[in-house]
Amino acid sequence: MSFTCPLSFTKIDTNVARLNTFLASSFVVAYLFYDFVMILFFLVYDFSVKLFAHKKYSLLYISARGLKKLLHLKPAFADAGAKRLANYFALFFMILLASAHYLQNAPLVVTLASIYLACAFLDIVFNYCIGCKVHYVIKKIYPPFMEKDKA
Repeated sequence: MSFTCPLSFTKIDTNVARLNTFLASSFVVAYLFYDFVMILFFLVYDFSVKLFAHKKYSLLYISARGLKKLLHLKPAFADAGAKRLANYFALFFMILLASAHYLQNAPLVVTLASIYLACAFLDIVFNYCIGCKVHYVIKKIYPPFMEKDKA
């Protein structure tokens, strides 16, 4: 198996995914400026809806689709498996950020937010998805990973 997608054989529009990442990152930056933990709760809720219900109910996904239409971006399809795993990572980071907020551990908050924002920056600007790389490694070690969990 070479290092190429597809990994799940389900396709998503990568422009919508990148705009969604941009919007979520904007909320994280807003949290860092305003120290308002409800922003993180909103992101936990939105990622949970996207992952465990259906993405069509996610407010950020709806906004990203509208923004794509407004900007007249053409669809660019990519494998959904890695992007789904990246959303799990993002959910995990938002839960960790909210926990660090309540522990009043500012250095941990800044570190976690920096890691998340660095990964998001790579995806938004360079279309380099860390989730895709991690997904590939995990699939090499454990091939049935996320087979029941289709995007």
